[in-house]
Amino acid sequence: MKKQTNDFFCEQDYAQKTTNRLSPLDLTITSGIIDVLGCGIYVVDYEIKKVCIVSDNIARMCGLNPEDIKRENCDVYLKYVPDDDYKMLLEINEAAFSFLKEMPDQKILQYSVSYNFHLNGLLLHQTFKPLKVKNGFIKLGLFILTLSSKNDIGHIIMQRKNDVDYYEYSLSEHLWEHKCGIKLSEIEKLVLCFSAQGQTSEDIAAIMCRSVDTIKRHKKNLFKKMNVKNITEALICAINNRFF
Repeated sequence: MKKQTNDFFCEQDYAQKTTNRLSPLDLTITSGIIDVLGCGIYVVDYEIKKVCIVSDNIARMCGLNPEDIKRENCDVYLKYVPDDDYKMLLEINEAAFSFLKEMPDQKILQYSVSYNFHLNGLLLHQTFKPLKVKNGFIKLGLFILTLSSKNDIGHIIMQRKNDVDYYEYSLSEHLWEHKCGIKLSEIEKLVLCFSAQGQTSEDIAAIMCRSVDTIKRHKKNLFKKMNVKNITEALICAINNRFF
């Protein structure tokens, strides 16, 4: 299939365009997310159809620097994403925008969409979150990239902030399906949070005044719920599912 940059920009009839789209506050807040827990970010301005912020680690994945990616814009997808993944990304883009545009603006801002795809040979997990919305149309979007905890592309999830349940997109049926999410106990959440801070089972046991065996048991339970093998995979899964 022929790849074109504009494929990624759904036609959105903006009621009003502005010339100063990113305020200093936007830049400060967005920059503060860069490299947190190994995440990379980029921000897309949908009005001017440009990538306006890119973190250094994303650029390194493509063997480029951030300014190169800003100049390349979404042509990066054309160069570094395989054809099958590219086709999937286009379908996700259309399905997500169609799903969200029927909601009130404030509700749209509470949703995020995540999925796996290959970029320059790496299997990545990408999360998209609207940053600015007007009259149902997304004006500014944040993309967060991490290494995927899965082994294949897809796993397309739409989830509202603080909701356990979510929607999963079926590439075969071409529709969103309601799913029940992972429910962790409060102590499992604490164990996960302390692990994200680099604390060992022994450290967590001391902090929570529990035995090491108890902490290990809670870890084993949350591994089972999250369908992962170790704490590293659990933390990646937690990031991907917005537990933090």
